[in-house]
Amino acid sequence: KFDCFIHRIRLLSRDFYGGGLITGIGQIHPSEVGMVFDHTMGIPYIPASSIKGIVRLGHILNLIKDGGSFIENDMLDEADRETKIPDIFGGDLTEIVGDIKVNKKLKGKVLFLDAYSENVPELHIDIMNPHYGDYYSDDNEKTPPADYLDPNPIKFLTVKRGTVFVFRSMVSGDHELKILVNNAFNQALIEEGVGAKTAVGYGRFKILDNLSQGQTKLEPAKRETSKQRAKESQTRSSEKPNPKVKPAKQVWENVILTFNPGKQEITAAIEGKKATIKGKKLVPESMHKKLFKKPKKVTASIVEVEPLGNAFKIVKIEK
Repeated sequence: KFDCFIHRIRLLSRDFYGGGLITGIGQIHPSEVGMVFDHTMGIPYIPASSIKGIVRLGHILNLIKDGGSFIENDMLDEADRETKIPDIFGGDLTEIVGDIKVNKKLKGKVLFLDAYSENVPELHIDIMNPHYGDYYSDDNEKTPPADYLDPNPIKFLTVKRGTVFVFRSMVSGDHELKILVNNAFNQALIEEGVGAKTAVGYGRFKILDNLSQGQTKLEPAKRETSKQRAKESQTRSSEKPNPKVKPAKQVWENVILTFNPGKQEITAAIEGKKATIKGKKLVPESMHKKLFKKPKKVTASIVEVEPLGNAFKIVKIEK
C-alpha cells in the first residue's frame, strides 16, 4: 500500500524583475543554454530523478541539523539504517548481526514522480553576461580581469515567477518515514531550491498546500469492458450539461494597491488593468499600516484576480 504525497508550491524569484526556474541548463541546445521539455506536451517540467536528488539532499541536511550517532568526525554514514536513507532512497545498508557487520542492498520505499505546473507555464527570457571570459580561459595566466574585456551576453529561458508546480511522491512505510519525507521536501524546496543558479535566487519555492499528511490510498485501476464503456457513454450523454466553468484566475506581480475609505474599496492596478474588492479581509495585516493610513498606497508582490465580466475581482493578496 502506498500513500500519495502532494505538494503545491509557487515559484518565487530573487527580486522583482528576474529569477524563476531553470531546469536542464546543461542540456545540449542550439541556443547554448538548454531547458528540459516534456517530449509529449512540450512544456518545462522537473524530472523525477532531479526531485529525488534534491529531496535526498534535504533529508541529509535535516539529519546533520539534528545530529546522531551516525555522524562521526563530521562524516555521515549513509549506510547506517538509523539515517533512514536506505529505507527512503534505497542503496547500501549496513547492519550488525551478532558480531558481524553485514552489507546489503535495499530498495527504497518512496517513489518520486515528475513535477509539472498546474497550467501551461509562461516562459521569460533572462540573460547572463560574463565579462571576463578571456581571463578565465587564459591558461598562461597573463590576462588580468579588467573593464576593457568584452562581455559575452548569453540569453536563456526561465519559467515565470508565480507559476504553481505540483510535486507528487508515493510512500510505503510507517508514519515516521512519511514525516521525514515531508520534512525533506520542505527543506529542499524552500531552503535549497530546484534547478540551476539557486545560489542567486532561482528555483526557490513557497509551499501553498501540503497534503502529505492526508494519506490517500491508491487503489488499482479497474479495467472496463467495451459494453461498460458504451453504457457509461450513454449515461453521460443523457445527463444535463455541466455548469459553466469559472474563468481562470490570473496572477499579477508587483501590483500597486490603493484604498478608497469612502467606498471601503481596494483597487489593484497594473499595466492598464484594474481589479477591485470591497472590505479589508484579503489584505495581510503587515500591510494595514501603509494601506489604511496615509498614503493609502502600497505595492503587493502577488495579487490573484479572476475575470468578472469585463472587469477583474481580487481573490488573494500576498505581501
